[in-house]
Amino acid sequence: MQEAGHIDFKKLLTETYELTEECLQINYYGAKRTSEALIPLLQRSDSPRIVNVSSSMGKLENILGDRVKVLLSTDVENLSKESVDEVLTEFLIDLKESLL
Repeated sequence: MQEAGHIDFKKLLTETYELTEECLQINYYGAKRTSEALIPLLQRSDSPRIVNVSSSMGKLENILGDRVKVLLSTDVENLSKESVDEVLTEFLIDLKESLL
């Protein structure tokens, strides 16, 4: 039974490789590039802040693939930019193969 006011987005959305790749380019790589570009300015500030705003759609539970969930949710303190980039690349490869 569906709760009042609750929308099951998984039933509404059609996932394609192209849409997933575009989403990652905007939401992950775009935020990453913007942060990297602003770091020199932030280093000059007396109170630098980076604020990340997300939606409930960005939860790990919405991601297909247990391997990605495990890698992104365990040992979070030691995640590097390189390891996150690698996980996302693997995620896209796995998605492409699953959609074939």
